Amino acid sequence: MILKDTLKNIGMDYVLSILNVRTPYGKERINSLTLYKNKDELNRQYDCIEFLMGFIQNNKRDYNDILSLLEGIKEIRTSIKRAVSGSVLEVSELFEIKNFLINVREICKIQMDNNFIEELKLFRILYLENILDIEGQNSKSFYIYDSYSQRLKTIRSEIKDYIRRLNLLREEIKNKVEQKYGVYVKQNSEIVISRDDVKIEEALCDKNLRQALKTPYYIIFSLELGDEGDRINNIIEKLKEEEEEEEHRIRTYLTEKIKEEEENLNRLIALISELDLLLQKAELAIETKSVRPNINNSIEIKIEKGRHLKVEAELKKKGVDFTPISIDLKKGSTIITGVNMGGKTVTLRLIGLLCIMAHMGFFVPCDFFSFYPFEYYFCQAGDMQSLDNGLSTFGAEVLALNEAVKYKDKMGLVLIDEIARGTNPKEGRAILKAILSYFNTLNSVLVVTTHFDGVDDIARHYEVVGLKIGEDIKNISLKDLNLYMDYTLREVYGKYEVPKDAIRVARLLGFEEDILNLAEKYLK
Repeated sequence: MILKDTLKNIGMDYVLSILNVRTPYGKERINSLTLYKNKDELNRQYDCIEFLMGFIQNNKRDYNDILSLLEGIKEIRTSIKRAVSGSVLEVSELFEIKNFLINVREICKIQMDNNFIEELKLFRILYLENILDIEGQNSKSFYIYDSYSQRLKTIRSEIKDYIRRLNLLREEIKNKVEQKYGVYVKQNSEIVISRDDVKIEEALCDKNLRQALKTPYYIIFSLELGDEGDRINNIIEKLKEEEEEEEHRIRTYLTEKIKEEEENLNRLIALISELDLLLQKAELAIETKSVRPNINNSIEIKIEKGRHLKVEAELKKKGVDFTPISIDLKKGSTIITGVNMGGKTVTLRLIGLLCIMAHMGFFVPCDFFSFYPFEYYFCQAGDMQSLDNGLSTFGAEVLALNEAVKYKDKMGLVLIDEIARGTNPKEGRAILKAILSYFNTLNSVLVVTTHFDGVDDIARHYEVVGLKIGEDIKNISLKDLNLYMDYTLREVYGKYEVPKDAIRVARLLGFEEDILNLAEKYLK
């Protein structure tokens, strides 16, 4: 279970947004992603990703071919539902289903050539393939072929014959008219005769000509094929009605066969959605140098040189490297302290992101990662003030945290950024200590970032190393401050005061010296 706003708070929405799935089914699969239920399901996902990573790296051409085939797969579920409901599918729908099956067939061939593991294999519906390609042309186009029905073949043959007769009649009359009036009959069977022409009166009475347009200077005629032409046209029209009826009967038959394969088609769609997603999980793992998570039997998390993908991408645009984070977490409470701008919130989000990525079946951007699949996840990070509800930051924090506390009997990962920062320090410290103590009694992992002193005696304690600037450096720009910041964590043992680097940072940034001197005086 992932509690409200947690996915957004940790940056999982960014991870999902960069997955370049190719099919409508893959897009839906991303939107329905949730936590896997058990260790076996997760390991099957990891096995699939591991296999696909090798496939992508060693068979780039086949991989690109699969992507192209996936891109050609369109949405056919509406057509399947229409078939099941008793509607007769249109030719365009039969065309899309045929293309779907052909693309599946080609993917199956690539999978066979590359010895795909069973979990990733698609399967062919050969009977449906064959009846939609009854002439064995292996073409992606679709047509109600003559092969579907002897009656259809006969009707179409008769139509062609009568069209041939009609064309011969038209050619005979055309030649007669051209010879008689010394004019050229256009491709559209029109002729133009000047009103000054001596034969204009004869043309006006000619049963093979019909006036189409009069002008002051000429008259446009069109050819008339007479009673024989009308007779042939009537026969052709009746034959086309019979052809349409026979095609409808064949579409009804094909629709029934598709209806019979509803279960297999839906199974294939589910497999395609999973393959589409898994290929992108594998691609992401390669691009981000991610590793396979290890699943712990006890409530522990171990991260070695973990990276937050969204923050890393944003820093890269600025030409700055992300500092990898390492941390070990166990059941109970842990606090993280350090200067402002020290990356505490990023660390919090990193922990949540890696755990949820792993629990959703992703490899994770670390050198090593092990975790326990928790029953619920909660992350509150950033300013929690709710203008919509008229709540202060502290009020919003309390309501949000109360949601997590409702699941106290379950095993959870709870991540809180600067709890009680919006209230007075004395009460804030007391509330924080109470929360830390309370979670020490639960089967959960709580990680809190804080500026409060005197709380490390009831929780494990990590500190951001922070500024590393020599005394010889007297001023620095805000842009360059990152260059002197060490964002790595170190575990702190024993009694400890939260570091007070704020005055040093303010001095380096050129803040008014008289004010800073007063601050140092009051600090003592």
